[in-house]
Amino acid sequence: MRTKQVVDFLKDMAVFSIVVESESFTKAAGKLDMTPSATSRYVSRLEKKLGQHLIVRDTRNFKTTEAGQLIYLQSMEIIKSAQVCLNISEQLLEKPAGKITLSAPKAFAKWVLSPVIILFLKKYPDIKIQLLISDELMDIHDGLDLIIQISEKPNFKLISVPLMSVDHIVCASQDYINTFGQPEHPSELIHHKCLSLGNKPTEINWVFMHKTNKETAHIKVDTRYEINHSEARLAGILSGLGIGYVPFFVAQEELNNKNIISLFEEWRIIAPFQGIAWLMYDRNPYMPIKLRLFIDFLRKSISSTWG
Repeated sequence: MRTKQVVDFLKDMAVFSIVVESESFTKAAGKLDMTPSATSRYVSRLEKKLGQHLIVRDTRNFKTTEAGQLIYLQSMEIIKSAQVCLNISEQLLEKPAGKITLSAPKAFAKWVLSPVIILFLKKYPDIKIQLLISDELMDIHDGLDLIIQISEKPNFKLISVPLMSVDHIVCASQDYINTFGQPEHPSELIHHKCLSLGNKPTEINWVFMHKTNKETAHIKVDTRYEINHSEARLAGILSGLGIGYVPFFVAQEELNNKNIISLFEEWRIIAPFQGIAWLMYDRNPYMPIKLRLFIDFLRKSISSTWG
């Protein structure tokens, strides 16, 4: 096969691998900054060269043929080799440069991550960062270098570095406590108005565990305001609407300013989006220096602020 043919063939395989990974010609086109018809032409050209159907073209389902799956696996090896070459090149640069793309949950991104990124970018002016904020779990293969996820356990398929513990506190404003009294035990919440997450109907059932004796308490609360946004929920608590829970890192400033009061400090509420904030990335023996610098900077900054 001639040199130009080989180069064209590599292009076809690269586009094909992104189409399979995305499970859609349209999604792949978006990642490659191409039109869907152009991605389809690349795949058709590859099929013609190989004399094999690689993708079952069905408007309902996306599926690779047996040959398509085998070619995809080989294509990914080529993509990985190309990425290794890029990483080696970046390691040899005297000055760290390039772009880092990462994702993080909404509240964590605002209260913990964003201040660190600003300091990092000021220190390394030739590095760029794209932060994608979403509470949905992102896929590292969607063009991401790093993912931050809050969960009890890490993703064992990726390198997972613990950044900090994420716990929620139950709190109320001083005005609310002055008007309605301060509950001393979770069971007393049945006599109070509450603010909850509201993502699921079951989230009116609050579960507590005693930090010492591991006793549990299950309380069905009277929810006056349901809102799946930590900062907005905190605003409702501050305004005296009722008792609610938010991540500690969201509430810390208001706690320090004595605008809210932490309740049931001997108890831990079992809530969604708590556990450990994990920094996750793909295994890579040739990690670019920009990533290594950012990971080290992030760990040290969070440890000094929230450790």
